[in-house]
Amino acid sequence: MGMCHFTSGRYGYQPYLPRNYQDLRDVPQDLLFQMLQEEERRRFSDEFLRRCDDCKDPGFYAYVNTVEQMQMEVVESFGFTTDEEKLKAANAMRVAAALYPQEQ
Repeated sequence: MGMCHFTSGRYGYQPYLPRNYQDLRDVPQDLLFQMLQEEERRRFSDEFLRRCDDCKDPGFYAYVNTVEQMQMEVVESFGFTTDEEKLKAANAMRVAAALYPQEQ
């Protein structure tokens, strides 16, 4: 049985794209790649690793919430302001590998 987790970008061994994936292409590809680079930089920062260590709730979901918060901070830093814009940009980051498989 394969995994189905939105942030993995895959369903089983196939790329996963949500039903509204065409809307995610509204985020310009070059901007999306810049956001992914910033997310990667932040994931390995001492500050983020400390935030993960400081999660009050033990377990997987505390970590997922910390990652989601960091992703929202990334998209805000790139000028996405409304909740709808931020969610769309964050979701585009989460499925970028499936949106642009030729760029892997």
